[in-house]
Parts: sequence; structure tokens; C-alpha cells
Amino acid sequence: MSPPVTREPVLIRGEHVSSLHALSAELSELHREMLRTGHDEVRPVRTAVLTLIAVCIDEPSMDVAADVVRRIASNHPSRAILVVADRNGTPDGVDADLSLECSAMGNAEQICAESVRLTVRGQPALHLTSVITPLLLPDVPVALWLVGAPPLEQALHAEVLSVCERILLDSDAYPDPLGTMRSLAAAHREHGHLPVGDLAWERLLPWREVLAQSFDGRDMLPFLRGVRRLDVECAGTRPSAEAWLVAGWLASRLHWPSRGGPEIAMTMRDDAHLEVGSLLAVRLDSTLDGRTAEVSVCAEGDTRVTSIATGEGLAASGIVRMQIPDLHALVGRLLQESGEDRIYTGALRRAITLAEAEPAS
Repeated sequence: MSPPVTREPVLIRGEHVSSLHALSAELSELHREMLRTGHDEVRPVRTAVLTLIAVCIDEPSMDVAADVVRRIASNHPSRAILVVADRNGTPDGVDADLSLECSAMGNAEQICAESVRLTVRGQPALHLTSVITPLLLPDVPVALWLVGAPPLEQALHAEVLSVCERILLDSDAYPDPLGTMRSLAAAHREHGHLPVGDLAWERLLPWREVLAQSFDGRDMLPFLRGVRRLDVECAGTRPSAEAWLVAGWLASRLHWPSRGGPEIAMTMRDDAHLEVGSLLAVRLDSTLDGRTAEVSVCAEGDTRVTSIATGEGLAASGIVRMQIPDLHALVGRLLQESGEDRIYTGALRRAITLAEAEPAS
């Protein structure tokens, strides 16, 4: 069955305000307006199933977030609060642009989305929780999305973690991916849980599937116990979060010891034509009962070339199309989940251990 066609959103209402009091009042009116937008020929408006807070580093990243919110509205109708926090901005204050956009689906259902674009300057930017909390919808889950690389200290504060069902970020968007991962691991140790959806981890899903499938079958499965070396190659000048996470995932799922386990080698390729941080190749060498095996998965454009070789020669090879989903698809997928992803947390913690034990070459 083909998905219902969504018509381009139509702006129903737009306002600009310059105070939190006025913002709360206009949001209430916006919500009432949304409930009034249904017509006889259109089924009742679908109200928000979550509040999505997107903290952005600048106006362009806010535009990116707004486009994502618009594109996922049919599956994730939400009150979207898009924030740019300028700690050094003057004068102190809050400016907001509010909008209500509605679009009709092909099945005669109407989708409406409330959107608030906030610019917070000066001292209030240091206390975003107190600015945003009054704008949250009651009894509706809250997801926080860090767009780009905004500071982590506020997002990982206990007060925020107690409010948000999910925190979305891209650990590879930060200048120091490994340092970012260490901050995430420290937050897990401090709070005992980590409801994080990491876009870097989500981009690894096809890689993890292909690597797991490479060891399917009676002949290859035993070699998982004999891995002696792991080579990971990524684009850039330093190991990316994707590179460390795929290593951490293998280490945690295969129960490699913290010390004395397989040798880990990180290789970087500095090429302007490649997206910095992207994974380029993963190779595993295994020895078991005097027999050897090598599994290799290499990126070539939007395909992955897989080869499996044993001491007796080439055992299998193949080409898999592995197109990374667009940003809105990745965000939408992460919003379907809730709570802590324990497999991700295990991979994250082991990645940090590997990084400390095996400095990148």
C-alpha cells in the first residue's frame, strides 16, 4: 500500500513576540487555533504526540531543523521548539516567531504542527531549562535534539535528563568526537541511564547488519571466538565516533577482554572528497584451531563490498547497496524509540576503554 500523499503545509497563523509571558499566551492561542482548524470534509486534527526541542548552534542549523520537523510531521506531529542560544548576545532577552502550519493528507486527515523559533540572548541562554519548561505540553513526551554541536553540559544535566524521554545528537558533529563520547559515558556513570539517540550510531546500522551477516553459517560462526585483529578505516584526520562505536560494538557483543584482547588499528584517510568521519572499511582477522579467516567490508560510493576469505582461499564475496538515510529519516527513526539503548551504551563504554588501551595509529 502506498503512503498517503501530504499536501504542502499552509500557514494558518504566525506571530512574533519578545517576552516569555507573551510567548506562553500566544502558544495557548496557537493550540486553540489548531483545534479549530478542522473542517467538515477533513477528519479531526491530529494533535501533538511529543514536544521536540531542537537546540541549534546558529540560524542555518535552525533552518535545517525546521525542514526536518516539517518532513516528519505526518508520523511525529509535535510542538517543535527551535532554539538558538547566544550566551554572548546583547541585550539579554528572548525573541520568538510562532507559526501554525497545517496540511491535508490523501486520506482526508489533517496534520497540524506548532513551531516556535526562539533566539535567547545573554544570561537567559545559560538557563535554557527555565526558559523552555513553561512551553512544554502537559502529559506529552519530550525529546531534545542537539542540532550541530551545541554545548553538552546543559543537555546532560540531571534536570534535563529527568524531563526528556530522549536526547538526540550526532557525536561526530563535535570537533572532538572521542571527547564527546567520554562526556556521554561520564553522564551514564553519574545518572545510571542514558536516553541518547546518537545519529553516528544510527548511521552504523547497515554496517552492523552486513558484518553480522558475514559470520552467518556453520563454517564462519566459530571464527567470532578467534578474532585477533580489527582494522577500522574512516575519513578525516582523527578516528571518528562511527569508527570507535563499531569497534566498541564488536568488543561488547563478542565479550572481548578489556586487556589482552584483539589488536585494534585505526586508520584515517584525509580526502576532501569524503565526508569527514564516515566509515570506509572494517576488517577482522581471525584464527581458530590453526585455521584463519578474514572478513572485509569496504565502502565504495553507496555500496559496500564484502569479502570473506579463509586459509583455503576466497570463501564468498558480494556487493550490497547501503545508502545512508537522509537526516529527517534518521531523526524520525530515533524518535520512534524511547529510553536507553543498552546496546549503544555498551558499545559506547567499550569504545572508551579501547581508545584508552589502544591509541589510534
